[in-house]
Amino acid sequence: MIANRETCLTDEELIDAFETTTLPLTEWTHRAHVRVAYIYLKRHPFVEAVDQIRIGIQRYNKAHGIPSTPTGGYHETVTVAFTTLVASGRSRSETMDSTSFLALNPELLNKEILTKYYSKGLLSSASARRSFLAPDLNPLPSVYGDDGRNVTDDGLNRSPITKKSGND
Repeated sequence: MIANRETCLTDEELIDAFETTTLPLTEWTHRAHVRVAYIYLKRHPFVEAVDQIRIGIQRYNKAHGIPSTPTGGYHETVTVAFTTLVASGRSRSETMDSTSFLALNPELLNKEILTKYYSKGLLSSASARRSFLAPDLNPLPSVYGDDGRNVTDDGLNRSPITKKSGND
C-alpha cells in the first residue's frame, strides 16, 4: 500500500499546500482536516482557529470546484464540533506536531465520533451544514483558554456560528 502524500508532509508543508489550495483533492482526507485543525489551534486561540479553518476549507472547496449545497460541501457543525474535539485533545496532550497528536488521539480519525454528540438527523440537516448547531445527544467538551476562561461558548456564539438546535 502506497502512503498518501499528506501523511508524509510536515505541518508547515501541509498548511502551505492547504492555504495555497495545491493539496490534491484526493489528499484532502478526514485525517488532513484534523491535522489542519490541530495546526491552526496550535497557532491561534480557539475562536480565531475556527475562523481560519472555516475560511480555509471554503477557499479550498471553491478552488477545487466543490459547491456548498444543502447536502454537500462545507459543513459548519462538523467543522466546529471536530475543532472543539481537537482542542479538547490538544489540551490533554501537548505535542510537537500534528502526526504525533494523532498518534496520541486516534479516536479523532474516526468520523463517527460525532455520533456520541449528534443524532444522524441533526447532522444531516441543511441547518447544521449552514450554521453550528449544539449537540442533541451529549455536550461537546469545553475548551479553556490560557486565562482559564471557557472559550467554547465565545466561539459558538459568534456569527455565523449559532448555538441553536433544530431540524429543517
